[in-house]
Amino acid sequence: MGLFSIFSKKRDSGLAEINNSLYEAFGKVKQETSSIFSWIRYLRDKDIKNDWSHENISYVLGEHGAILNQLKKDVEELKIMSKNQVRTGSDPDPGRIRNEPKTYRNFEKNIIEHLRPNRKDFVLQQMLNLAAKKTFSTKQIEKIIVEEKGLCSRTTFYDYLRELKHKNLVKITDFGAKKALKTVQNDAGSD
Repeated sequence: MGLFSIFSKKRDSGLAEINNSLYEAFGKVKQETSSIFSWIRYLRDKDIKNDWSHENISYVLGEHGAILNQLKKDVEELKIMSKNQVRTGSDPDPGRIRNEPKTYRNFEKNIIEHLRPNRKDFVLQQMLNLAAKKTFSTKQIEKIIVEEKGLCSRTTFYDYLRELKHKNLVKITDFGAKKALKTVQNDAGSD
């Protein structure tokens, strides 16, 4: 039994070494696998964020492209209008556009006179339309009405806004993280 116990001890120590080596190797493999999965999660999250950023940038660029196209059209229209409205210093009637029949000028004057009294109602309606969307702040609506559309001055805009608030047609409300202007009818309809 002595010889058998010597071989048995050698075999047991060899198996123990193999077992320890395998245990260490699998521990390293497990550690590497965990590290790889951490990198995969990190890269997947970055990819999702990049996709989201790309979509937002594409959307904003599309909006800017549409605005630029509209501005180009407006510039072209202004060029055409300015060509038609060239005035000379020797013109006896400086209010009259060159090569324009006097009857056309009277017609244009009559139309403008009819539109002026309705201008306030038109601007108020534009303000109410924007407020009905419940997504624009007062400053954004001011920018649209005063700067972009040129419907009235800033002072007049705030006078009209006070009038709408006084008549309880609009109010300021929370819209997410910002304050938005909305119509009171929308508020009553959502309750």
